[in-house]
Amino acid sequence: MKKKNGLIFGVILILVGAALIALQLFPDLRVWVDWPIFVLGIGVIFLVASVLSGNGDLAIPGFINAGIGGILYYQHLTGDWASWSYIWTLIPGFIGLGILASNLINRDPVERSGVTLTLLSALAFAVFYLGERFEIGWDLLWPVALILVGILVVVRNMFRKRD
Repeated sequence: MKKKNGLIFGVILILVGAALIALQLFPDLRVWVDWPIFVLGIGVIFLVASVLSGNGDLAIPGFINAGIGGILYYQHLTGDWASWSYIWTLIPGFIGLGILASNLINRDPVERSGVTLTLLSALAFAVFYLGERFEIGWDLLWPVALILVGILVVVRNMFRKRD
């Protein structure tokens, strides 16, 4: 186990060093590198460590950090900070993806919680995004959200194994 940890740490150091050299050799890359990249990079480091070590539990914080870093990077590049009104709904989906990746890496059976969190997050994002972009009022948005969650529950129960 100790040998594997040293290997993972070494690979991470190589990747960080290569990125720093690339920034020195290609100064134009600095336009794309800003503070959100470091949040995203921490997530990528967790994901790389998860895959290399075979410890799927590291995938969960990896997906959360990388996802939030991606959101912050998008907002930083575009200046669309108002998107927090709907983009926050993706965070439970990052947790769900982390759970699914953890199951795959650990070779565990796929947990329903990962699938459910990912689907509900995508659904919430769609509802909030459409509501924000098309200026749909909350008096219409909540009933639509309830209908969509109801459809999800019905479909989920249709495919549930009988005990």
